[in-house]
Amino acid sequence: MPTGDSEQEGLGPLRLATFVFLAINALFPILWLIFLPSTGPIHGDWAHLVLVAEHFVRGDWEHLYAVGEHALDPDLYWRYPPFALYAVAPLALLPKTGAYVAMATAGVATLIGAMVLMTKLAPVRGYRVEWALALFASGPAISNLMLGQSAGWLTLGLVVAATLWTRGRVLLACAVLGLFVVKPNWGIFFGVYALWTREWRGAAVMAGVAAGACLSALPLGAQVWTDFFEISLANDAILADYEPYKQITLGAFLKAALGEGSVTTAIWALSQLAMFGAAATVWRHSTDHAHKLGVAVLWLIAANPYASFYDALVLFLPATVWWSAQARWRPGRWNLVGVLIAFAWCWEKAPFTLPFMGITDINGTVPFSVVGPCTAAWLLLEAAEAHHRAQHQVP
Repeated sequence: MPTGDSEQEGLGPLRLATFVFLAINALFPILWLIFLPSTGPIHGDWAHLVLVAEHFVRGDWEHLYAVGEHALDPDLYWRYPPFALYAVAPLALLPKTGAYVAMATAGVATLIGAMVLMTKLAPVRGYRVEWALALFASGPAISNLMLGQSAGWLTLGLVVAATLWTRGRVLLACAVLGLFVVKPNWGIFFGVYALWTREWRGAAVMAGVAAGACLSALPLGAQVWTDFFEISLANDAILADYEPYKQITLGAFLKAALGEGSVTTAIWALSQLAMFGAAATVWRHSTDHAHKLGVAVLWLIAANPYASFYDALVLFLPATVWWSAQARWRPGRWNLVGVLIAFAWCWEKAPFTLPFMGITDINGTVPFSVVGPCTAAWLLLEAAEAHHRAQHQVP
């Protein structure tokens, strides 16, 4: 790992090896894009969203939240709150290929926007090409491009919120975070963050945005809301059919590695306390708002009951903050976080790289995701470093 700005500017062996490795990995999305016009987009989340939009616009709402044999799509389920139907409705007006192009283009644009904001929020001081390659050649970014997913919007939203908060626009930042009610199991973490840091007005703004979004969907009727709550309560049964590598939380890793049982539940419960304690330690000692929000993202991913493989894209925020803040870390711990990030990056990329190379099929690539344990360990290291700086009065 580099240890200073002068070394970062040089083209040493480590930087050269890193660049070559990332450039090779970037060949996958490039080749995929080259062949896309002839092969067409694969069936993925984008097609499911178009299907949901078509049924919603037609007024055929009975099976929007159905599962099993009555589901609109036997492999994918609509699990967002009813007000999110307004956001996908325009897709019904586009031809199928046009809908995919619109979603994929928006996904790329949101990542570019997030990168532009991050260059001002947390300058990377060299390695910008490698930084960009690491983002766009990552497994989550490729899955968002190929399948037409929405994690790019989530990433941009987090970076926008961090930028606003850093500039003193706290209430506006909280309003942006309030939009995460579209994923209620995410939004609650930001609400806790605002309350723990005593941003009472900010928490009220988050709650107001969430309430407004819910009120906007009241015209859709009670049955749609009932269907949404039913599928939300059936979360465990739905996740039972998901391949373990598609779930990136610590809980999913523990279940895949140790199996279901009281021991797994106990470890998971204790880890919840440890992770919240770690996040709270950083929030108490750090004065960097981007850093604190990035730690909230680490906590959100590791401790969440559910987060899919493409959601790991939001780790772009804490990873960039970690890189730019090297000076405030002790070298050993900073390097250890880098090892965790690199290990998780390579592991999560395997399901996209190895099948493409003909080495294995996608279901036989990795037995589970390592994002959960790596993110939890990263969070604990953040807390240890924050505690050390506080004890030694290091700014």
